[in-house]
Amino acid sequence: MEVREVIKSTKGKFFSATFVRSTTTKSGGAGETVTRIFRTGVSKGVKGVGLAFNPEDKGLIVLWCHNGFRTIKADCIKSIKFAKKEISFT
Repeated sequence: MEVREVIKSTKGKFFSATFVRSTTTKSGGAGETVTRIFRTGVSKGVKGVGLAFNPEDKGLIVLWCHNGFRTIKADCIKSIKFAKKEISFT
């Protein structure tokens, strides 16, 4: 299965994703493997303006985690845990 299909199948429920960070942030550097809890379908805090670009054109997936919306490169996601199953991507 493709990453986007698996994320879509979560239907807005929480899931964990393990991915390789592609940028440097305050909490870690590029190349670091990180696991976070995400979900889709969140509309709270959305102002209706939208993004200035299409995330799919850049290979990005927009997800919500506890501290706001995040974009992750689809090819950086290594695994997803949802409904007591872990799906790995290579």
